[in-house]
Amino acid sequence: MWRRVSTRSTFVVVVVFLVAAQLLAQSPILQLKIDQVMSQREMQDTGVSTLTPAQRRALDEWLNRYTIRVMKTARTQSQTFLRPLSEEQAARQR
Repeated sequence: MWRRVSTRSTFVVVVVFLVAAQLLAQSPILQLKIDQVMSQREMQDTGVSTLTPAQRRALDEWLNRYTIRVMKTARTQSQTFLRPLSEEQAARQR
């Protein structure tokens, strides 16, 4: 028996994985920049637009580390969601 996973959770995991895969396919090293994921308005509202160049580089580096961590987590969770239940686990869900 398979674990029941909400369609929305599965969709989110798949979308994150596909976007991450596309980003990785475009370059051997992830090279996201904050202005690729935030609008001008968001950068103004959050104060990102006032960062120094050094602070902006540090934020971009953090964004890349964080994105990689999210991709790894999404991959792990998608494998967990799709793993068949043991007979014991299936019996507990009944």
